Order: sequence, then structure tokens, then C-alpha cells
Amino acid sequence: MLALAAGGFAVVGASANAPLIRVDLRLTEVGVGAIASVAYLGAMLTSRTGGRATDRFGPAVVLATGLLTMAAGVTVAATAAGAGWFFIGIAVTGLGYGIVNPATNVLANPVHARRRGLVMSVKQAGVPLGGIVAGAVLPAVGSAAGWR
Repeated sequence: MLALAAGGFAVVGASANAPLIRVDLRLTEVGVGAIASVAYLGAMLTSRTGGRATDRFGPAVVLATGLLTMAAGVTVAATAAGAGWFFIGIAVTGLGYGIVNPATNVLANPVHARRRGLVMSVKQAGVPLGGIVAGAVLPAVGSAAGWR
């Protein structure tokens, strides 16, 4: 759940601070709307590969790779001098996010099928949890200290 919360936080975080990012990087309204789309496009592109990699290398390796990829993407986005690099960072964040979900599915898969629905629902609760925390915390932090 916490890995997906970290992913949700990373992906939603830029959208939560979109008003500040818009001014700083001179984004249009379309550019602001594209933030989430670019992140989720990246996630879509790596979800299948993440599943195959999880089967081949194991969930721990793939989960670590996904989290490190998200961290690299957030770093690129947060240090971007212009909109182009910002969106590259957002796309890389999305690539990492797409890798995380298949690995967490394997890690959360209980031995007994009777508990699978409960376990998977608790795991998936991490996605909105990360978004809620990003929306609740980042605008205030961004206003006080800057979105970066």
C-alpha cells in the first residue's frame, strides 16, 4: 500500500501544485491539463513490461526499480528549467509508476484465495491515499517554499 501511495503522491503531486508550476514554467491551460495525462501515459507504457519483469526478476527488484525511476522523474521535473524538461520528468515518473503496480500485486497476493479481494483492496487504497496526501500537503508547502 505504501509503495502505491508513494506512486500516487508522485503522480498527483505535480497536478496539486499546477497553479504554481503554470506560472513558473509559463504553461498554458492545455499544458496544465497535460500533466496528469503525460504521467498516466508513461504508466500505461510500462505496465505490461512491469508485469513481465516481475515474473522474470521478482517483485522486490521490480518494485525498487519503479520507485527509483519515479524518484528520478520527480527530480528531473522539479529541477526543470523549462516546460520540455518538466514534461520529460513527469513522463519518467509515470514510467516508474507503471512498473510498481504489477510488483505490488505479486507481493500482496495472499496464500489463501479467500482473502485475495480484501488484500488487493487494501493495497489499491494506496493510490488515492497518495493523491489525498499530495493534495492536502503540497499546495501549502508549495505556497510557502515554492513548488520545487
